[in-house]
Amino acid sequence: MERTYRRISLQKKMSVMFCGLLLVVISTAGIFLAGYYHSTFRRYFQKNFNMAITTNANGVQEIFRSIVNAVDVVNDNESAYITDETKNISTIAEMIVLTDPQETGFGLKGMVDDLKRNGATMDAMFSGASIHGLIIPEEYPIARYLGKWREGITGFHRNTDMERYSWYQEAIKRDGEACWFVEEEPVRRLFMAKRLNYQYYIRREGYEVRELGVMVVGIDFLELESRIDMSEMPGRALTAILGTDGQILYANREKGRLLSEESLRSILRQDMDGAAEYCEYEGTQYLVQKNQVAQELFMLTVIPVDDIDRMAFDMLGMLLLLLALALLAGMIFIGLMSRAITAPIVRLAGQMERGIVEPVEDAASGGDEIGTLYRGYNRMQEKIREMLQDVWDSAEKQKNVELQLLQAQINPHFVYNSLGTISCQALLNGQDVIAKQLNMLVQIMRYNTREPNGLVPLEKEMQIIRQYAEIQQMSNGGTVRFLYDVAPACESVLIPKLIIQPLVENSIIHGFDAVREDGQIRIGADMTETGELRIVVADNGRGGDMEAINRYIRGEGRTEGGHDSLGVKNVYDRIRRVYGAGGSLEYRRGADGWTKAIIRIWVKNGGAENDRCIWN
Repeated sequence: MERTYRRISLQKKMSVMFCGLLLVVISTAGIFLAGYYHSTFRRYFQKNFNMAITTNANGVQEIFRSIVNAVDVVNDNESAYITDETKNISTIAEMIVLTDPQETGFGLKGMVDDLKRNGATMDAMFSGASIHGLIIPEEYPIARYLGKWREGITGFHRNTDMERYSWYQEAIKRDGEACWFVEEEPVRRLFMAKRLNYQYYIRREGYEVRELGVMVVGIDFLELESRIDMSEMPGRALTAILGTDGQILYANREKGRLLSEESLRSILRQDMDGAAEYCEYEGTQYLVQKNQVAQELFMLTVIPVDDIDRMAFDMLGMLLLLLALALLAGMIFIGLMSRAITAPIVRLAGQMERGIVEPVEDAASGGDEIGTLYRGYNRMQEKIREMLQDVWDSAEKQKNVELQLLQAQINPHFVYNSLGTISCQALLNGQDVIAKQLNMLVQIMRYNTREPNGLVPLEKEMQIIRQYAEIQQMSNGGTVRFLYDVAPACESVLIPKLIIQPLVENSIIHGFDAVREDGQIRIGADMTETGELRIVVADNGRGGDMEAINRYIRGEGRTEGGHDSLGVKNVYDRIRRVYGAGGSLEYRRGADGWTKAIIRIWVKNGGAENDRCIWN
């Protein structure tokens, strides 16, 4: 598995990684949005459902209210005696209940005609109904001249044979309470039947109440449906008008069988106050709203939650489609971007894999990280080429040095033998001083040429310095005195060869005039408490510009007057090469006028206490 992963290109890895990340982000966002949208849609639909159904209920209630108010006007109430609009109603009631044609001399036919003429007022009052009628008890004289009740006929009727109508019997039994019923033939109508009374005043006897009859008012279903707008509702939405007993009087669906009558009665018993609520009946969730549209009459609107969810998911499908398109577009964009990003890297990796040591064409010359990578790689290649050239040059130089060393192995033997011959000749001629000088010079040369880059104890280095000082004293006639103060703890410390002799030579050459006879050179060494070896070469010569000398030995300039001291700079370079930052050479001018060359070498093991050089 790991080997397979390693074989996959960087572009594919980036594409898969970012596409997977994008898929996770969009999927998570889709799930969150789906849940949030679903709950939000339910609340939004519930709010709009409540507004729409309340509007429908108000329209239906307006029809029933006009009819109920008209029936109440016909019934016994004070408005029948107070308002001008109801005078005709009072006249009709008096004609039906109180007028006897034989006593008044007014013919029955004339009374019937007058009754029909005054009935026009009732037509205007029941303008919202498709049919209305007043069924008069047959004991009243005028009832004998009226026809029997016939469905669909507006007007006045007598109550002969009304016992066969259950709604009529129910209205009589309720005595003033509305009775609602439905007839399917010849036209589908919703009827209200109500028993009416007439209250009249009899002189000396007071008020008396008599039965006026049963008022029947019918409303076509088409009129109800015109007030109920279900165009924005799901297909299974149910709107029904029910009585208090749960009887379905009207439904916009086939018999309204979305819920059982028991469930509908359960809804009627709940106190919903005209608000839409989510409820569960018969194991299914519904959105239900109940509105009272008339006395003992309610309008129920029920929608299965599954239909609401289906509407939500239909709209959510568009959102998910947009998310899918966004995912596809994102994947394409990521593929293009990853290719644009990885193509220069792949090209660079190919060149590195082939081991081509040369700059790559700056295909990514922008200011982004890829361009920086290309420019850095090209600079690295240039440095590698320079280093390779340096290595080549160094190899050539090393070869030349090796040849020179082989040649130099022959030259010293020739010099040593020649100097030995001269020394013997000087002894034979009585030149003891010259012979001694030559012998000491041979020893110094042998010391220098044997392992020139090796390290020697400070004690051995001081032996060579004493021989060199003796040669100088012999040559200068003793004008320069040498003093030594080397702490015993320093004698075994290893140091590079001939790092003290050039300093002594520099003091002799640049520090003293030829005629001076009181010159002194002091050479000392001590070990500090911090583990630092300090070697001091001091002279009382004429000195010089210390800062200029220090700059020169560091390679930062030339000495005063343009004179180079190659030996001193060579000492500094060798100390830095061997010890790095742990070694140094510095010239100072003391307050006593002495010039001091100070070598500091950090020694890991430290030194003995109280072994201090006298020239600090």
